[in-house]
Amino acid sequence: MLQACGAFAVTLLLLVSDSAIVRLGAAAVALGTLGGFTLSRTIGIFGFTEHGFTPSPQAAISVIVEVAALLLLAAWQLAMRKPAEGLTGAE
Repeated sequence: MLQACGAFAVTLLLLVSDSAIVRLGAAAVALGTLGGFTLSRTIGIFGFTEHGFTPSPQAAISVIVEVAALLLLAAWQLAMRKPAEGLTGAE
């Protein structure tokens, strides 16, 4: 429940802010979700253990969406970078 509330809050911040810190927070939420997914399928987390990609296809969809979110955030961050002086090609 806390993860879902945190993800919702970060999503709202992404919609209203253009801050790199917010994008970093969103990436942290996605990485945390993937980490929890991995822990639940390996050593367990808080006494909760699952095996493989069950339930299917929801588990696989979850991983795909989190990886896609990370890729989109990385692309957004790269697009927002300012070009270095002298490398713009307009000399």
